[in-house]
Amino acid sequence: MCKVSVIINCLNGEKYLRDTLESLREQTFTDYEVIFWDNCSSDATGDIAKSFGDKMKYYRGTKTVPLGEARNLAIDKASGEYISFLDSDDLWEPNKIMEQVKELDENPYVGLVCTNYYLLNMMTNKKWVFDDKASRRVMNFSSFVDHYSYCFSTFMIRKKAIDELDHYFSNELKYAEEFELFVRIALKWDTVFLPTPFVTYRIHSAMNSMHLIDVQYKEYDSILNTLKNVEPDIGSKYPNVVKWISFVRDLAGTKAEIRNGNNKKVRELMKPYLNYNIRAKCFFGVSLLPSPVSKTIVNCFYRKRF
Repeated sequence: MCKVSVIINCLNGEKYLRDTLESLREQTFTDYEVIFWDNCSSDATGDIAKSFGDKMKYYRGTKTVPLGEARNLAIDKASGEYISFLDSDDLWEPNKIMEQVKELDENPYVGLVCTNYYLLNMMTNKKWVFDDKASRRVMNFSSFVDHYSYCFSTFMIRKKAIDELDHYFSNELKYAEEFELFVRIALKWDTVFLPTPFVTYRIHSAMNSMHLIDVQYKEYDSILNTLKNVEPDIGSKYPNVVKWISFVRDLAGTKAEIRNGNNKKVRELMKPYLNYNIRAKCFFGVSLLPSPVSKTIVNCFYRKRF
């Protein structure tokens, strides 16, 4: 038994893994284990992981499986009271575990603790804080979803909060499996957000999320259906949550349709949200331009941000 199980899932991550593990080695809190699930890497991932030391519990799958399934396999090996996730290309600040453990120890009604974070564009070497005006906040279900723009590697979960669910990560999702798990926990537990950036989220061209735009619409629609099964009255109890997830779903569909040159579909998706979110107005307006022009504008906008 230990206080914290740090879960790392990795597939061919040798390029960034050494720095990630070094940031873990420098933690001021030491009562932790590392559950490392190697998803059948063909590079030096395994050798790098096994060189970490006595806290490392290294597992290698028999075949490559979807990320959600691999994370579930890792969770099954965890013995900690709390579980923290560290993507194999992210970095932790030295006090990250210590500060989150303190929050969970002092607040038994809290099931999730997440933190502010840095973004580091590896292509341009630009680094900035996600929310430079952040303050500590305790969030219920609605406010958690309203504010959701968190980095996966910032989360620490009370193990009890996931043990009471009927499943951990969904094996069916490829992009939004993290969000799906966290909103199901947030439906039953409060969440604390810490304003200090304890994680560096490294942005690079090989990132999985950069290649999954076409699946995002279907996955957010699936999450809505899951929440309706868990809480049949979610539409009347949490109308703002349903509205927000619906918008995020349709916004994902809009980005895909812009890329596919279907501007008419963009207008259909965004029209219900014109008085709801400024992004709906922007995409609707851009979709009135010729398709090659609208595609160029959107591509330039997201390239400038990242």
